[in-house]
Amino acid sequence: MEGQDLAVMHMIPAHTLARVELANNQITIRWYNEEWLIKLFNENRIRIAHERVPYDLDEKNQDNFQVILTAPTSDLQKFIVKYGSDPAAFKDDKNDYTFVLKRNS
Repeated sequence: MEGQDLAVMHMIPAHTLARVELANNQITIRWYNEEWLIKLFNENRIRIAHERVPYDLDEKNQDNFQVILTAPTSDLQKFIVKYGSDPAAFKDDKNDYTFVLKRNS
């Protein structure tokens, strides 16, 4: 059990941003569009606490990172209210982190 305790110590509670759509007996979960978010940051159009974390050890490649939003919950809620209805904010590609669950009849 000691190894499990070590793993739990390194877990960080986090929010996950996604849009959930219910229609025609389907639940569709669309993850936020990281490319859209990065573009907004690069154009200084949004200001919310975040970190850019490299996907691998090649930290020199500025295009090889993910954005982790580190803002408090209240700031994230304001962000979602402001940008949640933007069609570009969430992915719409069935092959890219979108899951569709159908209820069996």
